[in-house]
Amino acid sequence: MPATPFTVRLDQNLQSHLERLADLLGRPRSWVINRALENYLHAEEWHLAELQKRVAAADAGDFADDHDVEAFFQQWR
Repeated sequence: MPATPFTVRLDQNLQSHLERLADLLGRPRSWVINRALENYLHAEEWHLAELQKRVAAADAGDFADDHDVEAFFQQWR
């Protein structure tokens, strides 16, 4: 996929971290930013999908009852 220019403002501390990491990796800053965004977006999409599944389960009344909760905690005592 072709790269598209994108402008973002970074605070100086974040920019310093970015430049330091890029130097340590021997990669351009844009490579580091792309990897960071890929990881962040993947994690956020997964998190939101899990939340949606759990909300749907709650909406369907799929809750643990008191016995299930007590049994869970008993295994850790």
